[in-house]
Amino acid sequence: MPHLCSLYFLLFFSSGDKSVPSFTFFLFFLEMSKRALTSQFPRSCFPYHILQQTRWADNDIYGHVNNTTYHAYADTVINHYLIHRGGLDIHEGSTAIGLCIENSFKYFSPITYPDIVWSGVRVKSLGTTSVTYEVGIFRNEEESISALGSFTHVFVDKRSRVKTPIPLRLREALVAVQVFPSSQL
Repeated sequence: MPHLCSLYFLLFFSSGDKSVPSFTFFLFFLEMSKRALTSQFPRSCFPYHILQQTRWADNDIYGHVNNTTYHAYADTVINHYLIHRGGLDIHEGSTAIGLCIENSFKYFSPITYPDIVWSGVRVKSLGTTSVTYEVGIFRNEEESISALGSFTHVFVDKRSRVKTPIPLRLREALVAVQVFPSSQL
């Protein structure tokens, strides 16, 4: 749907037609595209959730939680899962660590202080040395997703920083929350 939206924009706005009916239809089409995408990601499609409280300092000048905070939500839910379900020992035991090489978010509805955030995680793709997660951010008790994130870890040796296979216990935990087939972000 987003590609159709872009096509509509190019056809009507690059041709110089900026009439109110065209723009109104464009906004309507944009809203329908957003609803179609958010309905694909209900809270139930993320098998592991944690609760995170927004803080006063999370709000930016525009009156909503700043986009950088969403990346912290993602990092927190992923590492919470890896520690509590995958046995990741961040202090002493693990020789392999995951380094974030890429992350992104799509935003659908704002979150503001003092909202409660439910962050959910699932595995989109799993390789020998890397994993890509999808993170769903939900406001309060709402079922509709507020933001959808993608986050990729590459596992490396803790000391040498050379790529290494994902440890077996961690891999088993990742498989437990993997989705088939992979969704598209």
